[in-house]
Amino acid sequence: MISSYVVTTRHVALVAIAVLFFMMGVLTSLNDVLIPHLKAVFELSYFQALLIQVVWFLAYMVNSYPCGQIVRWTSYRTGMVSGYLIAALGCLLFLFAWYLDNYYAFLITLFVVASGISFLQVVSSPYGAALGDPSTEHQRLVFLHAFFALGTTVAPMVAGPAILDSAGAELLNPGSASETQQGTMTLLMPYGLLGLLLLVLALVNSALPMPDLIAEDRLDEQSANDSAWRYLHTIFGAVAVFFYVGTEVLLGSFIINYALFERVELPYSELSLFVSLYWGGMLIGRLSGSLLMKYIRSDYLLIISGLGACFLLVVGMTNHGLMAVLMVALVGLFNSTMFPVIYGLAMKGLSPMVATQASGIVTTAIVGGAVIPLAGGIAADLWGIKSALCCSAFCYLIISAYGVFSWRNRTLDEGE
Repeated sequence: MISSYVVTTRHVALVAIAVLFFMMGVLTSLNDVLIPHLKAVFELSYFQALLIQVVWFLAYMVNSYPCGQIVRWTSYRTGMVSGYLIAALGCLLFLFAWYLDNYYAFLITLFVVASGISFLQVVSSPYGAALGDPSTEHQRLVFLHAFFALGTTVAPMVAGPAILDSAGAELLNPGSASETQQGTMTLLMPYGLLGLLLLVLALVNSALPMPDLIAEDRLDEQSANDSAWRYLHTIFGAVAVFFYVGTEVLLGSFIINYALFERVELPYSELSLFVSLYWGGMLIGRLSGSLLMKYIRSDYLLIISGLGACFLLVVGMTNHGLMAVLMVALVGLFNSTMFPVIYGLAMKGLSPMVATQASGIVTTAIVGGAVIPLAGGIAADLWGIKSALCCSAFCYLIISAYGVFSWRNRTLDEGE
């Protein structure tokens, strides 16, 4: 009877983590629609528009490690509920930003939303990894991350056209302050609904029966006194996450503007479909990747994915028009397994308590989503938008290098 109850609660927890990943995907991908929208409304440069991503991922740098420590000494449930509540507050603050009619007020609200997402990120992967057989940990993480990709695919398709088309011609030819407020008004509906939904999820997760794995692990004195900082594969994994999230966000942020640069003949409101294609490739890749990983080692897959993404970027930069944009969008297919594989390799062999600290370290490295796009924005302003794609190609080479490092380490361990 007890064994049956434990299995049931773990299944409930896995469903809760899948929903959590979906919501993180929705909130994260909407930034890719916000960037061209607010760039047009407030007449921003690439650099100014990309401050959206800087602020979003700066919140990870500020909050992730403290969040990891809080979760380590409380519970995964506390992290989930706290994350939902803070993110809900940020979504509801969009009304405040609209009232002020100020770009920097929108940045503040996004910082609050991302602070909530920091809690959710710290909880999601280590909890999902621990809820099952350790031998299938990588496949489970890839499958769970598919729900993140599902959220990033659906959100631009549903909310993207409405947001981008909200001010019509005024967005492309912005004028008075009243017109900018009209342009930002349509942000209230999607973010308001998301805020209410996040509040509901906070209440539901506070009541769901889920196993407290950290409490069980806290009884082990060795785990309680261990530190993630002494594991080299964790620290290098954080470096790989820095470059991965950086290039993932850079491409997602630039793809609409790249379509405009290549003069793709589509209505402005439909350009968000390229964002959906980019994230949709990640969804397809993660669903198929969880099966593929039964036959190919995770470190090999990381090497192949990094080099494949780099190749597609080169093809995209050397072509023109629709073909060029499609090649860049298809990079999402190679991105698909990178984050969960890097995360799994960085967490390998760690107990649940140490894994929460390691998750805080690795999640802090998500600040690469601020630094790399900022560098890409500066490069685009100085030398053209294709120079930003060169930044992405460099990042994929670093990611492949972490795959080689992991392969070498595993080979040495097997040799011993």
